[in-house]
Amino acid sequence: MLGVAGVAAFVLGCIGSWEYLTHAEEYKTAHPHWTDAVYWSLKDFLIDSTEHPDVPWQLNVARYLGPVVAGWATISALGLLFRDRLQQMMVARMRGHVVICGLGEHVGIVFVRRLREAGVRTVVVEYNKGNPSIELCRSLGAPVIVGDAQRLKTLEEAGAHHAKRVLAVTNDDAVNTQIVGTWRQLSRRRSRDLGCLARITDPDFCSLLRIQEAQREDESTVDFFNIDEIGARLMLKQFPFETDCAQPHVLVAHLDALGVWVVYHAARIWHDRRADNTVPLLVTILDHKPDERIQALKSQHPELKNACKFVPFHATAEDIGEKLPDHHLDSITPHISRAYVTAYKDHEAFATALKLHHQMHKLDPTMPVVVALSHPYGVAGLLGDVKRAGALANVEVFPTMERACSVELVWGGSFEPLAEEIHERWRANQLKDNKPAPTWEELDESRKESNRAQARAMAGKLHSIHCAMAPLQNWDASKDFTFTEQELEKLSIDEHDRWWHERLDAGWKLIPMPHAKDPKEVMDLLEEARRRKESPYLISWEDLLKLDAEIEKRYGGRITGVVELDRDAVREIPKRLAAVGLQVIRTDTIAPVVATNQVPTADGQAAPV
Repeated sequence: MLGVAGVAAFVLGCIGSWEYLTHAEEYKTAHPHWTDAVYWSLKDFLIDSTEHPDVPWQLNVARYLGPVVAGWATISALGLLFRDRLQQMMVARMRGHVVICGLGEHVGIVFVRRLREAGVRTVVVEYNKGNPSIELCRSLGAPVIVGDAQRLKTLEEAGAHHAKRVLAVTNDDAVNTQIVGTWRQLSRRRSRDLGCLARITDPDFCSLLRIQEAQREDESTVDFFNIDEIGARLMLKQFPFETDCAQPHVLVAHLDALGVWVVYHAARIWHDRRADNTVPLLVTILDHKPDERIQALKSQHPELKNACKFVPFHATAEDIGEKLPDHHLDSITPHISRAYVTAYKDHEAFATALKLHHQMHKLDPTMPVVVALSHPYGVAGLLGDVKRAGALANVEVFPTMERACSVELVWGGSFEPLAEEIHERWRANQLKDNKPAPTWEELDESRKESNRAQARAMAGKLHSIHCAMAPLQNWDASKDFTFTEQELEKLSIDEHDRWWHERLDAGWKLIPMPHAKDPKEVMDLLEEARRRKESPYLISWEDLLKLDAEIEKRYGGRITGVVELDRDAVREIPKRLAAVGLQVIRTDTIAPVVATNQVPTADGQAAPV
């Protein structure tokens, strides 16, 4: 707009000046040159044009438009010159913002965009002053501190001691863990209940850090996440494969880190839904080194040896053009229900998706293909243009970074899927009783946060009965583990105490239990009270037992008591943890040591080693 207005002012000034110079009486004998018109037009931008009242309309417009353009340009230049300094001065006054440590190649800038779209103020800390994303962050209104986030002083400059969440999302796991350690020093000094979320690319390291952090008893919240694991889970949720069959068959192309998690989560989904434990998930692997990748996958996740049957194919023109179609149309092998294409490089994933489409579309036009792309532009934009043109109708794009780096991840962390699982199980019970049950997306933020709090509290409750969370090794662990009656009662009391104190802190009020003859009317009154942030259950466990007995006597079991709901929530802890790749183990039992090898002693007798 500034450029168009400037050009318009200059052109109109030249036209008006030339007309005035060639027709005005005082200039008729001067023989004006065209450069004089250009000079007069430039003078308009400096408020130094002719003051003659009778001038052409073009010159009249130019001598008003020119100064406006010049002033606008000057103010814009000064704003750009001092913008960075002004933004940094604003950091000192920020409260409840999010500090993003590290822009990296794409992760940091995605978080900045998502948070800014949600109206959350952000501050960026970037070590590389030459990172091209710095200017983009500043243009989005996010102040940038150029420095090392591993230093305490840098985090203080970014206002981390007043932030609601600190994100460590550099490309180096060691740097991110060091940022967490530095943040801990800052949070102890300021006595603030802050939150720190760190990105870890190593999946095993990430899982161990999450479990270790869950055992802490202090108030600070530190969490760790893996983008590939989150992306695979979300991709299978948005593009599920067919499970209503005797044996599902999926194809995974390029078994990179994301592809490994796609196979793992797909196997877990089939394991939980299949009726016969002897039927494995059929997984066709398309890769440049399929046998090596499959072996590495089995070594990383040994449980997949029995859960999946792998069929390797090389990512060559021969295998994709000849062997793979025959494999898909084999009368014995089930048809491929969906293909998932993952790769470190977007162009490689795009190329493979195109090859699969061209070769398989001729044989089975209905076979869907999902291609995971890291960047929302470039290759993803090209693929979108092709789809809009009518081609590649069965090829879908899943933007991994855009979906994984969400605002929900910032607030919920790695407990987000566990919180969602808690809500989904509650929703399933509600639907059984024909009661209204909103989906997770339809929940308001306060109820989402309540589920997150329940998920975060699981580790502490388990620790109180000498149990702990561990990576899921036995996929049937949720069936094998049960709480004793004493443990069930203690954890139920703990869960209720956590719940009603959380409600009181959020401003809820205690009301008497509604009285009505019809149980449905009672439930409607309770729902209305919930909307007003009121409840009759904000009482101690002892009083709750009395209230439940009264409800049972009055309605004859037609209204489920809260006591039993708390107990059900505890009973389902193993199932809920298994759904997110965790299991419950006991820490107060030590397995007996059994001697398996023996060596002779000096007297010739065998002694155990």
